[in-house]
Amino acid sequence: MAAAAVAPRTSAAYENAMHTFNKFRAELNYTGPASTDEIAQFIAWLSLQQKAPATIKSYIAGISFWHKMGSQKDPTDCFVVHKLLRAVSRSGTRPDARMPITGQILQRLLSALPAVTNSSYERLMYAAAFT
Repeated sequence: MAAAAVAPRTSAAYENAMHTFNKFRAELNYTGPASTDEIAQFIAWLSLQQKAPATIKSYIAGISFWHKMGSQKDPTDCFVVHKLLRAVSRSGTRPDARMPITGQILQRLLSALPAVTNSSYERLMYAAAFT
């Protein structure tokens, strides 16, 4: 089935989504029309595979598209799936990689101020902001 209603790259992404979903279904011996429960399990599986939230959303959009193109009931269009996608997006945040400013780092910052500016006012302002 050709995806004439979408751009070529989108079509390729949607085809990949269906290929991955069908492979997932085959591994679990699912047959017949896809169900909402299968979509929920697929989202969980993709999350465990550490797929990015945007990738998971793209896969679900592809599955939705192909079901609609085939005039089939869309198993992705339900409250549970929408909530799972929202949860996946929230859990996709990365931990804060910033280091705390320790006393040693603060001393290095303060000692570098004369190289940053000649103005004693600006050095004092930066020192106040740093501390």
